[in-house]
Amino acid sequence: MGQLRVTGLCAEEVDEALVLAQLLDPGLGVEAWRADALAVCTGGGPESIVLARRGAGPVCGFGRYRLDDPDAEHPTLRLLKLVAFDLTRPGPIATALVDEILQRARARGCEAVRIDAALTGPAQTVDLAIAGGVCRLHSVF
Repeated sequence: MGQLRVTGLCAEEVDEALVLAQLLDPGLGVEAWRADALAVCTGGGPESIVLARRGAGPVCGFGRYRLDDPDAEHPTLRLLKLVAFDLTRPGPIATALVDEILQRARARGCEAVRIDAALTGPAQTVDLAIAGGVCRLHSVF
């Protein structure tokens, strides 16, 4: 098993990344994915896609992000999609993807990350608020 590496998506890898993109969106068609991914990797816009793989092996991770207000002194990183695949331990792949995305964002002056999530119940929202550092729970006992 080779060392995990994360790189930006290039046009030659678009078809290989389709399977992981479909893990996020099972209804995603080949042509729609190709058009979208090629626009991201060749367009120079605010969105980017990174891929993870072990050595020369197949793609095992996919991350998509955008810089909100990219011309600002401190743009905000918005994590759009993240998927990691491994038979037993996908966590290190997800961590490597996020590490690369954070490095790229910091290089562009980002100081904050944003993750949009669907509205759920109060317990899940509290969990997100705690994880995001905007909520602290205190008790006497």
